[in-house]
Amino acid sequence: KQGRILTAGGRAEDLYTAERGFPFEPHELPHHHLLHGTTHSQFREWRAAGRVSAAVVGAWSRPLFTGGWEHTSDHDERVYNIQTHSVFIDLRIPRSRPDVAPHDTLQSLSDLELRLLARQHVFAGYTLPGAAAEA
Repeated sequence: KQGRILTAGGRAEDLYTAERGFPFEPHELPHHHLLHGTTHSQFREWRAAGRVSAAVVGAWSRPLFTGGWEHTSDHDERVYNIQTHSVFIDLRIPRSRPDVAPHDTLQSLSDLELRLLARQHVFAGYTLPGAAAEA
């Protein structure tokens, strides 16, 4: 669902083109380095070159994410974002998540509890600040 919201159901590729004023190189796409196995080496190169920024550093929750006539809200899941100088984390916890505190091991969870617990997820990545536009 998040992918459909971010890409307008896949329309972003048609809308964000060089002909429409949005040129980009393949290495600028979010998953380029992941697919090519160069994520960590590229990040080390960026860090060594000082490509970090304190422009947006902090932690916040996100009550609503919307686009393409779809949305997710804090009614369905709790979402927390953490941004450092060079790394971001997005943590999503469904409201339907079971209370696993009484359990000592995953093996003690029921199949339903395991399925509900598996719906929570987190992803992270490296942040590459762009060059400031000249006024």
